[in-house]
Amino acid sequence: PPDLSKPYRITRHIYRMDGMGYLDGAVQSLYVIPAQGGEPRRLTDDAWNNTDPRWSPDSGEILYSAGFRPDAHDAYRGRLRIVTLDGQMRDLTGDWGLTGSSAWAPDGRVIFVGQMGDQPAGAKNNLWVVAREGGAPECRTAGLPWGVGGGLQGDQPAGYNRGPSFVASGDSAFACVQQGGTVQLYRVALS
Repeated sequence: PPDLSKPYRITRHIYRMDGMGYLDGAVQSLYVIPAQGGEPRRLTDDAWNNTDPRWSPDSGEILYSAGFRPDAHDAYRGRLRIVTLDGQMRDLTGDWGLTGSSAWAPDGRVIFVGQMGDQPAGAKNNLWVVAREGGAPECRTAGLPWGVGGGLQGDQPAGYNRGPSFVASGDSAFACVQQGGTVQLYRVALS
């Protein structure tokens, strides 16, 4: 990390966040370690913050969220990416919009919660499906009047953690949908 008592060059458009400080030293990469132990092997080596890794159904790839884009003034519109075990990365969503929770469908497609385009913060989240190879995401909840992935904040002093917004099972996903002061569980067809 740079010596903060001396001047140094900042190359990120958004270079710090409250509670995290300067982002260059806070962004995360993905690594794999053999189950029997050994040296970690780095899979991602970029200036993005790579988090929320999820193994593919065949264990050959890892789906993850890439955020804190270093070359733009938008810290919140991350991307969904896949990396192979030899470090080959591909971008699934590009500048499509805002992506949130994601998971693999049993058939290898990717399911995620998000908002298309430049919708304002707080706009309705939908459940989307995209091919493993990428392409145009397909909305599965366009006709649903409420947003997917909602939750209620508890008043417990330990805070709260909603966990994943949905779980894929077979040809459908079970998603949390907030309706006013309640959270309902919906079953959403993936095709």
